[in-house]
Amino acid sequence: KFFWLDNVTWQIFAAWWACFFVVCSFWPFERIADPVVRGIAVVVASWALGWLSAKAIFATSLGASWIFPLVGTTWFFLAFFCFNGGNWIVESLTPARQFFLLLILMAGFTYVITHSTMRWIPAWWFPFNLVGAATGTLAYLTRGMKQPGKAVAQMSLLFLVAGGCIWMSEALGIWDPKAAQISSFWLMGELTPDNSWLVFFMIATSVNYAFPIMLNNWPFTK
Repeated sequence: KFFWLDNVTWQIFAAWWACFFVVCSFWPFERIADPVVRGIAVVVASWALGWLSAKAIFATSLGASWIFPLVGTTWFFLAFFCFNGGNWIVESLTPARQFFLLLILMAGFTYVITHSTMRWIPAWWFPFNLVGAATGTLAYLTRGMKQPGKAVAQMSLLFLVAGGCIWMSEALGIWDPKAAQISSFWLMGELTPDNSWLVFFMIATSVNYAFPIMLNNWPFTK
């Protein structure tokens, strides 16, 4: 019944590891000179670590109810410290130290959040982050700011945009503000039973990654 969820969880964690390798200067694969060989090594390692990460949720008896909290929270901290934060907290360190210290920080903060009343940090901001990063909108709006204030400002903007999207989704009938949710801390309701909003989120994430990121904003660039 949940085979699709297992596969999606594996893919999401594999993507997390791939991004993490990239923001840490591809450590421990940075010494591989051939970019194709290095890319293959990163992809293989990411799939392997993604599979282990997904399976660990069940091996530790946490269960499927922990998937969204862990996925949303780990991606939030990867964005805050790395994508939007530019590794500000470890920027002067070697790639190896960046890798391990960031991993410890993100794992620790994720544990604290998922074991508190917050339960998780929703990931509904993610497709908007892809658009904002690829088009330079977030960098433009926060130009002149220093870290970590820049990362805080960018994540705050993304949460506001995601909140506006949820508000519009309520009007369209694809978000239920009164539905039971993962954590009452957020007071924002939940997806409708038909999962239309979740499908929209997944497609938006995929499209916004495929076109602005992989194609470098083509055809809008010279």
